[in-house]
Amino acid sequence: MSGLLVGFTLLALWLFRGLSYPSRCVVQSPQVQIFNLRSLWRFVPMRQLFICFMLSAIAAAIPATLVLFFVERVLDMPQTAPWFLLIYFLSAALGLPLWSRLSDRYGHSACWLAAMSIAIGAFLACLGLGAGDAWAYGLVCIVTGLALGGDVAMPWAMLLRLIEEQQKQLPEAMPIAGQCIGYWTLVGKLNLALAAGIALPLWQWLGEGTQALSLIYAGLPCALKALSMMISLLLSACSSIDVQHYRQEQPKLELKRYLNGDLRAWGMFTDRFGEVVKRFEVRMTGRWEGNKGVLEEDFIYSDGSKQRRVWHIEETGPGQYRGRADDVIGEAIGEASGNALRWRYTLALPIEGRTWHVQFDDWMFLINDQVMINRAKMLKFGIELGEVTLSFHKE
Repeated sequence: MSGLLVGFTLLALWLFRGLSYPSRCVVQSPQVQIFNLRSLWRFVPMRQLFICFMLSAIAAAIPATLVLFFVERVLDMPQTAPWFLLIYFLSAALGLPLWSRLSDRYGHSACWLAAMSIAIGAFLACLGLGAGDAWAYGLVCIVTGLALGGDVAMPWAMLLRLIEEQQKQLPEAMPIAGQCIGYWTLVGKLNLALAAGIALPLWQWLGEGTQALSLIYAGLPCALKALSMMISLLLSACSSIDVQHYRQEQPKLELKRYLNGDLRAWGMFTDRFGEVVKRFEVRMTGRWEGNKGVLEEDFIYSDGSKQRRVWHIEETGPGQYRGRADDVIGEAIGEASGNALRWRYTLALPIEGRTWHVQFDDWMFLINDQVMINRAKMLKFGIELGEVTLSFHKE
């Protein structure tokens, strides 16, 4: 075997001996922003997704590590192991188109939660299996195989969405897709090593009995997936529909035209239970010079309080915007397509003597030349706090 490996290595070196390498060195512009592992970790939705994916992948890798032991020791049917594996992977392949359709309707995050919930229910059933329970375990293989399709595809789809979002926020950065996918693949390989490094020593430490094997094979993955589900709840804001979905809708929203001159809006805050907490009216005046605009907003609330906010908005490209205001943390990011605009930012809200940084996810839809509807979600730590609904009218 060693001789074959050495032979193939020498053959590969001989075949590649004539390949030339680029002699010209591409010098990186000093203005190019660097995206690295630190940048990825500081991007909170990406960090949450990586942590959630790692927990879920370890939970999936532990049964893969112990499946042959489970079939031999618990089911006492070692000769059936290849058939169980075949059923499992066929079910996963058949389930992928189903998860793709479901994600188009319900979103990637919701489908990932559903897949993990199904897997947890199926693995819990394994805790009661014993010798000869071939049909029951075959059903478990079918169900967990179907769940695997969503457990694999949904995180990838969410990763690609976050890569696209990060590339828009750092347009001057070097392409980040390769780095993110590289880190993702590295985490996947690490999960396999961690699963083996956790499951096998733990089973040995517990005495290598069938009951201990069942607990590690099924119980531990359920606990890890439950923890992963808790974290994945924070990702609901990351998997919403793309604004490009509305690119064919009319009338087309041209921000420099609509937010120019005098406007009025009426709106209300509702909490997470749907109760109206506060109503308000806004008087706005917008003006533009080239690609830069100023929008002055004066709020009058139902309790008599008043507030003023001044937005400084810049069009950075076709359908791409960014904005700043005194009570906005960092920059707001906007993207328009068709009759829709998605406007995201973090607002410093004074609540009971403290300042809370609350994320706003605004969706604005132009109904006609005078009327625009705005619906915004308020989130903290990825958890929805409530909604803001406004109706704009151009005077």
